[in-house]
Amino acid sequence: MDRGKIADTIEAERVARWGENWNELDMNQETHESIHARGIDFVRDIASWYAGQKVLVVTHGYFLGQTFKELMKDESTGYELRNTSVTTIINNGEKSEYVLYDCIRHLSEN
Repeated sequence: MDRGKIADTIEAERVARWGENWNELDMNQETHESIHARGIDFVRDIASWYAGQKVLVVTHGYFLGQTFKELMKDESTGYELRNTSVTTIINNGEKSEYVLYDCIRHLSEN
């Protein structure tokens, strides 16, 4: 997520620079709608470029979760994805479905 003017800052720096109510100001941060669109554009590009192939995508959890929300048309998805988890999605041309979601089985000691 493009954090705009607050990128690479901590709370104390924000307060010093813009005051206590800095979070009420326009900091040019990327919107959730923009993240959704960027994620879906990526998914469409990958699906087009690698049609019929398996593709591994590695990304940040927040971006991934927001992309899942838009892709699956389900606001309840994409929360608290665990680090290094695996999610598998198939698309039959009409809709996308989870085959595996937020799986960490590969981290098991067994």
